[in-house]
Amino acid sequence: MVGIVGGGIDRPDLAILSAGRLERGTVTARRSTLWRTFDFLWSLHIMDFKDHEDFNTPLLIISTALALIVIVTGIVMFPSRLGYSAWRRRRAAARGKVQ
Repeated sequence: MVGIVGGGIDRPDLAILSAGRLERGTVTARRSTLWRTFDFLWSLHIMDFKDHEDFNTPLLIISTALALIVIVTGIVMFPSRLGYSAWRRRRAAARGKVQ
């Protein structure tokens, strides 16, 4: 990549970037402790421990699928926890006795 750094566009050898640094060793970005902490917590959040960039990792996809299964199971089981099944049985029994 060629850009304007220091000497200008007429000296493209100074502007060849690799991994956030110039080839000649000039630092183009400084990372503070706060930034490194944020980057570490971001990698935990997206479950990408290698490059800290890919948020479609297999671990995250599996965790999401498992979470959706647990949520749907909870929604299906919720009426029985409230006693809906027993209420339906009592109501059906009451209708059977009356008729």
